[in-house]
Parts: sequence; C-alpha cells; structure tokens
Amino acid sequence: MNVAFNPGISYGTTYRPTTNKPVSKKEAPISLPPTGYYKDPIPSVFHSKEDCGVGETYLNCALSGSEGDPNNLPCNFYKPADYNEEDPVYIARLYPWDGSETIVKEIHLKDVDLTHANKIETFAYGIYLKDKGEIANLDDILTAYDHAHDNASPCTKSNLNKVDVISAIREFMEAGLKQGYYNQYVDFLALFNAIERNRH
Repeated sequence: MNVAFNPGISYGTTYRPTTNKPVSKKEAPISLPPTGYYKDPIPSVFHSKEDCGVGETYLNCALSGSEGDPNNLPCNFYKPADYNEEDPVYIARLYPWDGSETIVKEIHLKDVDLTHANKIETFAYGIYLKDKGEIANLDDILTAYDHAHDNASPCTKSNLNKVDVISAIREFMEAGLKQGYYNQYVDFLALFNAIERNRH
C-alpha cells in the first residue's frame, strides 16, 4: 500500500493542509490528511474552558467535530483533580450540536488499547504522551487513526468507531522506509516507541 507523505512537510509543527484529499486503500495521499483538532478552542455554546469540574485542569486540546454531525461531536479534554499517575484518567466532554446536555466520559489511559481504539481514546492517549514529553505533537497519532478509520469496513463515520491505530502507524513507517521518506519513518517510529514505552 502506498501511503507516503509529501516530503516537503516541515515536521514538528501543526500542519494544516490546503487540500482535503481522502486517503484510500487504492490511492496515495498527495499530502497529509487534515487533522480535526485544535488548541485553545474559542468558547462557544458547545465548548468552553469554563466547562470543567471542580479542581479539573483543562488540557488545552480539543476535537473540533464535524458541524451538525451527531457522530462527530466537539470534545474537550481535562485532567481530574484526583489525577494519579499510577492510574491515569482523563475526562472527555462531548458537546451535542443541539446544545443538549454534555456527555462526559472517563478515559482510563492504562486501559486504552491502540489496536482497538476510537478517536477520543486515541487523542486522549496522544495528549497523555505529549504531556509526558514522549512526543512532540499530536498530528501523527491522529493521522494514523484517520487512516485506519478511512480504510476500515464501511460503517457510519463516527469518532466512536474502534480501529487498529498501531497497524496504521506501522504502515506509515514501512511506506516511509520503502519510498525514501525518512522523516516520515523516523516520526512514526518515535511515536511507535513512545507507545511501547508507556504500554501498561
């Protein structure tokens, strides 16, 4: 499978491509697929930094969702007041587009299995790795999730679909090595090693 990136990308920065070309099994992407996350979300009726429990710490990251799509809601991430590195937990708050009650999920990071994880779990785990200084940015882990999700069996496109993120990371590593995109290989190898080091 040909999944190489455009070698002109400046790695280590948040990349916002100008094209929105989907990644498919039969076709290589012209550039990195867009990631659906942002930092410092603008407070709105759907998401706000003020929407946290007592003592929670806002983690400065969010999924933007897909406007109007009930399967892809905006989501903010928080560290609870009683956070414990022995059993790390993040709080995910999802905001329905109709303004109804916020959906709150606890992500037990030790229980996240990236061979079978949804986008919220994958992103939470990426935030955890970044918070520990294990990875420089969150783009690669989300790109791997999106690639695995796009190539999964046809189903409703939902952030809650579970896919094999590890296999996607390995695909990007292999393609980078075979096609001479060594930055791609090194970046995804670093991500893979960070996941392995933190596997509980």
